Amino acid sequence: MTPVVPPFSFAQAAPPPPLTDVVDALWVARGTITYARERIMPTTSPVLIINLGSPFRVRASRRDDGDGLRTDGWIVGPQTGYVENIPLDRIVDLDLLWGPGGQIINYLKSEHGMTHGYANLVAMQALHQPATEDELVAAQYSGKEQLRPIYEAALAMAMGLGADVEPAPKKTYVSLRRNKQFALLKPATKTRLEVGLNLPGETATDRLTATTGMCTHIVTIASVDEVDEEVRGWLTAAYERA
Repeated sequence: MTPVVPPFSFAQAAPPPPLTDVVDALWVARGTITYARERIMPTTSPVLIINLGSPFRVRASRRDDGDGLRTDGWIVGPQTGYVENIPLDRIVDLDLLWGPGGQIINYLKSEHGMTHGYANLVAMQALHQPATEDELVAAQYSGKEQLRPIYEAALAMAMGLGADVEPAPKKTYVSLRRNKQFALLKPATKTRLEVGLNLPGETATDRLTATTGMCTHIVTIASVDEVDEEVRGWLTAAYERA
């Protein structure tokens, strides 16, 4: 008799008050993944991962992130490299993305009617980070200038989806939002741009890779020619769900 493999599910939600002051997003992942490992990319804010299921093994890209078996909870913090999650059995975990500027952003949006992108820039200035979109994007592509044309092509494609698309540059990536984030653009290495997409339930392919964190899938792009109609289709689907 063939065993039944529990399906994998991923659900993301905005945190309820009062968590909105300090948590930008939370999500739950559960089930059995069909691939040997998954890569969790670093963010500008710490991510708390609470393991509620079977132990899993972690392999870090940097020694200070630590390798080993995880049985309870751990943090992927800012200023770190990626880590690889190597599941040993069924996954059940709860993840929280901390947002140190969340209280400032929420105040500016609710009390002053700012859009998320402008409120985000003001919050970063208040926290003594680069204050303009140009500074943030320039810092991301410093030493990776060859990726800038790919970024510009992907950004132009996303902005063409609708007048309500709002880019919100962070320290290491650019978030693309509508009513909520539907994609992000990140210079992953000196030769690759990653397009993160929120496409829950979408079947992974050789090019559209499933992941966890702030997005459900990623597409790796190495040239402007690869910003093609297939990428437009995925961006459109994510935009329409946001």
